[in-house]
Amino acid sequence: MDIKTVNAGAIAKIYNYYVNETIITFEEKELTNQQVPEQIIKIQDTSCP
Repeated sequence: MDIKTVNAGAIAKIYNYYVNETIITFEEKELTNQQVPEQIIKIQDTSCP
């Protein structure tokens, strides 16, 4: 188990607040605890700084 998996629930809770209460994300639906690590890995695999 890596840090991404361990913290997925807490990260989802924080992120989903912004999904539901603001317009600053591109998400329309909440992320699940399973989607959070997938999103982190996807972003880390890009060439963005």
